[in-house]
Amino acid sequence: MYHNPPIDHFRAVKLSIQDRVEVQPEFVEKYKDDLQDPWNIMNMDGGMHQIKFKMSMYNPTLKDGWDPLQQYHHFPDNVDIIFGYYGNNLFKVIMFREVFCATKIPSFHSRSMYPEEVIIFDIHISDNDFNTPIKMLPDHFGTFLQNDFRSLLTLCCDDGTIYFVDIIHYGDYVDDPNSGIQWNDFILSNYIVAGQKLRFKFDLTTTYMCHVFPIDV
Repeated sequence: MYHNPPIDHFRAVKLSIQDRVEVQPEFVEKYKDDLQDPWNIMNMDGGMHQIKFKMSMYNPTLKDGWDPLQQYHHFPDNVDIIFGYYGNNLFKVIMFREVFCATKIPSFHSRSMYPEEVIIFDIHISDNDFNTPIKMLPDHFGTFLQNDFRSLLTLCCDDGTIYFVDIIHYGDYVDDPNSGIQWNDFILSNYIVAGQKLRFKFDLTTTYMCHVFPIDV
């Protein structure tokens, strides 16, 4: 089986600053009815590695069981991998490369800065953010969302948690803007502290969602 051609392939990226592997969402969307946990990854010696898979249409990940696979293939700490898929939850590593720069990370990944495919917005967090349910966005961020005509945005955090937040456009009548989490609750739930910046990273092919994570100033 190992030497047979796979039925499909996809990319996954593991960075040293993260404890999980981010998987290309388009692949998971395509095979969502077939994929289960754990994944079985063949090696060329006839062995098998099992890795825990967390299903998500927004931010699918691999975690437990990664270290033995990394050691077997001698993956670098920052690695972009192409996996082959054989069906029935069976995979193999086709090739991999070391990642040296965020501009070379594929755009689906949370830390990607791939030119012309990614846009980011940074928001400074102050003490006031912990007391207000609604956050006024900087003009360039607000304009981006307004031009995309979104009323709800999906936020994907590093721990795999998904949040939904309302987007209230200027001039909108707001009766009950509570279909999503409130701003201060989101800040508190993710242990954000005053003085940090919160980065919102968009893949321009999927602007209904973004990755969100804190960065130190």
